[in-house]
Amino acid sequence: MYVQFFGPVRAAVAAAVFVLAAAVVSAAAPSNPWGGAGHSGASATGAAPPGAQAAGVDREPAAEAPFRGYRRLDTEHFRIIYEPRDRDSAAEIAAYADEVFDELARYLENRPQRRIQVWINGRTDAANGYFMPLPPNHIAVHVAAPTTPWVGARTEDWLHLVFVHELIHHLHLMYEQGALRLFSRVFGEPVLAFPGLFMPGWAIEGVAVEGETRFSRGGRGRSPYFEHYYAAPVIEDQMFDYARAGFDSYRPPRGRFYVAGYLLIDYLTAEYGADVVARIQQEYLRFPVYSWERAIERVTGVAAERHFLFMTRRLEQRFGWRRSLPSGKAVSPAIVGDYHLPRITERGLYTFRTRPDRPAAIVRLPSAPEIEEQEVIRTGALVDGASFDVSPDGRRILFSAYRTTMQHRGPQRQAAQLYLWQEGTGVQRIPDASGLHHPTFVNERCAVGVQRAGSDRRLVWVDLRSGAVAPLYEPADGRRLYWPQVSPDGTRLLFSENDRGVQTVRELSLPEPGAPAAGEPNTIPLPPDSPAYRARYAGDDRILLSVETDGMLVLHAWERGSDTLRPLLADSIGVIAAEEHAGSLYYATYRSDGYALRRIGLADLPAGVDLAREHLSGDYRLKPKPGGPLETPHPPPGLPPEGGSERESQNALRGERPGEPPGERRFVDAPRMGLW
Repeated sequence: MYVQFFGPVRAAVAAAVFVLAAAVVSAAAPSNPWGGAGHSGASATGAAPPGAQAAGVDREPAAEAPFRGYRRLDTEHFRIIYEPRDRDSAAEIAAYADEVFDELARYLENRPQRRIQVWINGRTDAANGYFMPLPPNHIAVHVAAPTTPWVGARTEDWLHLVFVHELIHHLHLMYEQGALRLFSRVFGEPVLAFPGLFMPGWAIEGVAVEGETRFSRGGRGRSPYFEHYYAAPVIEDQMFDYARAGFDSYRPPRGRFYVAGYLLIDYLTAEYGADVVARIQQEYLRFPVYSWERAIERVTGVAAERHFLFMTRRLEQRFGWRRSLPSGKAVSPAIVGDYHLPRITERGLYTFRTRPDRPAAIVRLPSAPEIEEQEVIRTGALVDGASFDVSPDGRRILFSAYRTTMQHRGPQRQAAQLYLWQEGTGVQRIPDASGLHHPTFVNERCAVGVQRAGSDRRLVWVDLRSGAVAPLYEPADGRRLYWPQVSPDGTRLLFSENDRGVQTVRELSLPEPGAPAAGEPNTIPLPPDSPAYRARYAGDDRILLSVETDGMLVLHAWERGSDTLRPLLADSIGVIAAEEHAGSLYYATYRSDGYALRRIGLADLPAGVDLAREHLSGDYRLKPKPGGPLETPHPPPGLPPEGGSERESQNALRGERPGEPPGERRFVDAPRMGLW
């Protein structure tokens, strides 16, 4: 009787929660983001490259372990479900899961009594995770770590970070308190997620991104890549307003609700204490359809829109000084889109480009940004913006893109697949070269790439004719590798290595193709606690690398035989990576329109890089009343006081600028279609 009567009711409740589930799952898909962002620009379901089968679907690769069912591992608070091949990852999570649960349960003041299901997915090369409130309610963790350190170079353990992020979603969106707890006993567990339907997107993801940063040494809150997404709009006076904070868009930054959410939650916890998230959620649950914004105002005494204005002003104080830093001339066009670090060839500069109005492609850059670029090959979405290489003569292109393979049983396989384009013959998939990214040519017959091994990485040789893969360098467990490049004389290999949150640049001597490296690589000297990113050769004995300096990515040079680095260029947003060519530096950076390319002459580089700046010129922290709501703060300079000019206040909230007709402003944004 219970099943017959309440079964349809449970189904109706589950259907109502589907919108929230779709939102959280779609938010987890890398834009990057889990992403967001990122990073880099890869899509988990990118289009199949030319030459692949129409839908990018094929039978399971022969090298892939066959599906043999699932196993489970129980702890006090979790049921971890995994394939036998992922037993080590499951055991790793089980070792700290209950401790993480206790810590997050105290933080969010929610301690569910049911075991939480955790699904481990090791059959995809895409870094991701998600929370699913629909039955069977669970969180999912992808074993594969990101192909670039967009979650922060100081992140010690990818599995720990993504587990924390998704568990925060569960505890934040499935509160077992009050009437909801009683209703869940009758209508089923999905009813607990019902209030999430009325929460803004920035609140859902902001709590998780701030939490992943708070409860780790890394996280996106400590990533210079993530910082670009809000530093650039602030510095260029293009910051989005509160009305656009809760949804994603084709206009950068992608994963905008991740960015806005992190900034707002970080601001609120700094002003009101770490328990403010739990207090707001508990206030919200008293009447969920009344809005999370109303709960913020009741707890803090200040409207969410004004918190956003105060937070934006704080960012202007933090980043405003950077406008005086020297920048190069634009190489990529001033349009919405991403242009990644180019490869220098005899035919000019080749770059991977993505734009909302064009298919993703590798293009040849023109001599001036106002001239249309020449499309060479449409690739679809690459694994990331660095996963391609071009031969010196410009006639061959190697790139890595995701390819989905369906299986008769078990989960689908999403592999980072290597492709080779040759002038005159087109694109071919390199057989057996799976799980590979960041390829680099060695000669006409072979290349070197980074291959996934669980959450770790190794460097491998790839035979471009047969697809055979052979190990080149296999580091100790827990290390991740990025961005290999062969020296101009073909004798050395440069790459970045992250050893549990310590990121360095290393160089090894290349043996004969197909043979493993002999001995340990050399390490380029770096300042203490200064992660290095994306090193590139500028000749056989000179290396350009971006080093995190005071939170910025600053371009440095290292000369062989030296034990110090020389800073070259900071740029207002930061230098992601650079190539030296014909007396100039071509470098990748970020702008409010997306990733961009700029050029500066070697003779025009500043004499030094001065990052000295003034500290904040005032204390605008909000002051709480003893035992009551917080007092209305004095607004930062440039913002109208509450109760002052109503027209000025409303214009500020709408994002209108001085000199514009009342009620009128530029339209620069539109929601991006998706499961939201």
